[in-house]
Amino acid sequence: MSNSMCNYKILYHDKKDGYVIRCADCNNIQIGFGNLGVTFTVPVFRSFHNSIKSMISEQRYGKDLHHKTIRLHTPCEGIYFLLSSHELLELYIILDSAETEMQSQELINLFGHDNQSE
Repeated sequence: MSNSMCNYKILYHDKKDGYVIRCADCNNIQIGFGNLGVTFTVPVFRSFHNSIKSMISEQRYGKDLHHKTIRLHTPCEGIYFLLSSHELLELYIILDSAETEMQSQELINLFGHDNQSE
């Protein structure tokens, strides 16, 4: 067991919907959605976000938006999200909001470091 603790920054948080946090030390991203918590590296998170974005654009919405018929695989073998169309859209909104916040924080850090060197 490691003695180091993560220093999380919130990218998205909603008591009902879930959260996305990023560790300032190890740079991993943790997603909490429904009953599942998953930790990704930044590149894997971005790939996961893009795959959901593609699924949303291809999604054909039937009569029952709450029927869990969508299997969303994760990079972890044997672990997947089982979602309804409604939940897939909720997850996409969470990840998209987190991605936007992450990009904002990266820009702030980039410009903050440039100003300190002058």
